[in-house]
Amino acid sequence: MTELKRKKTRNHMTIPETRRMIVHTARKLFMEYGYRAVSTRRIAQECGLTQPALYHHFSNKQSLYLEVIRTELETNKHGLERIVKRYDDTKQMLFHIVSFILLHKPENLSQMMHDISHELQKEHLPVIAVWWKEAYMDPVKGIFEKGMAEGTFRTRSQYGLNPENAAHMLLSMMSHPDPSVSETASLDEMKKAAEARAGLIIETIFFGMLSDKEK
Repeated sequence: MTELKRKKTRNHMTIPETRRMIVHTARKLFMEYGYRAVSTRRIAQECGLTQPALYHHFSNKQSLYLEVIRTELETNKHGLERIVKRYDDTKQMLFHIVSFILLHKPENLSQMMHDISHELQKEHLPVIAVWWKEAYMDPVKGIFEKGMAEGTFRTRSQYGLNPENAAHMLLSMMSHPDPSVSETASLDEMKKAAEARAGLIIETIFFGMLSDKEK
């Protein structure tokens, strides 16, 4: 597509479509270079927009970054909710949850966490914490609550973990990047690696947390 055709396409975009394009472009730049190194001028140029046109949709870089985070977490939340509705078996549900998170989490999660902690105004942190809880903690915690109610997992009174601590433990097991996956890996290779790592994590969780009834 020539630049003229791209410009005509952008000119016919609706406001929601333009916002999605801006957020998508900003996400790629923020993940690669970090919040501080990316200017709104650069984001606008990558989108084929003027800087004033970008400010028509987002008042400043911080508001745009917040929308990148919100969109990222909202997408994850809906993905996990679909998995929870699709499967009844606890082990199968956890396997697909872990596979999904490993495959779809931000490429540079450590960069994002650094930017949230050091670049954003402190007043935004509580709402980000709520988004993260709804996107990650609540779905995973719900699975452990279900497993404990069914007797699959040991409860706290049986020297197990409570659902929230179990969810934290599982999520922490996924926080580090997989060294076996290269930056040039194809989508199929990344999917296979995510499923292999998910299988290992779930086997570790189950053999370490099975109740006496299930052994």
